[in-house]
Amino acid sequence: MSAGDPAADLTGEVRALEELSLEGLRSVWRARYGAPPALRSPDMLRQILAWRIQAERFGGLDAQTRQSLKRRGEARDLTAGLGEGARLAREWRGR
Repeated sequence: MSAGDPAADLTGEVRALEELSLEGLRSVWRARYGAPPALRSPDMLRQILAWRIQAERFGGLDAQTRQSLKRRGEARDLTAGLGEGARLAREWRGR
């Protein structure tokens, strides 16, 4: 990739996020999109920010995917009926 290559520029921009602290990531978000989300995880904010930067360049989700996500509805809290001391188990490979 040569200097001035849009793909190289995008890659560099996304890679630069890896070096930023939570406050640095919030600053980038604020400059690009306004008030940042109230996340405390730098990893999560970094991933969302990287996705948004790439979506600006490549167009984000297609209409079919957006429609599919809308059909799924809101997330439900499946733990609401669990009382104190409840134990959760999961099956993996038949065990």
